[in-house]
Amino acid sequence: MNVGPLSKILNSKPNRDDTSRTQAWKILFESGKLAQAEKKYEQAAQLYERAHAVYSAKAGDKGIVTAEILMQQAALMEEIGNPAAAREMQSKARQVIAEFARTQDAEKEG
Repeated sequence: MNVGPLSKILNSKPNRDDTSRTQAWKILFESGKLAQAEKKYEQAAQLYERAHAVYSAKAGDKGIVTAEILMQQAALMEEIGNPAAAREMQSKARQVIAEFARTQDAEKEG
């Protein structure tokens, strides 16, 4: 599924046009994915939390990036056997996506 800005986050590796604040959350997020792949689950969870905090401080907690971070955290929770936490994070991510879609629709209409 390609949702415009969502496709941008799928290529979230830092690039030369990033500001230091943008790079910070991207580096934390990518480091979390690497830690998760290496089964360093506690480290991955901490990195995702920090990425979320850094991004939220910069752009608020309602963007499509927030949803992507939450979905990655949900995948981590599933992987470590915590389906309740995974469902909660997935639900939050869906709410963020729905709000983002409403905002986009309102901007097109306005």
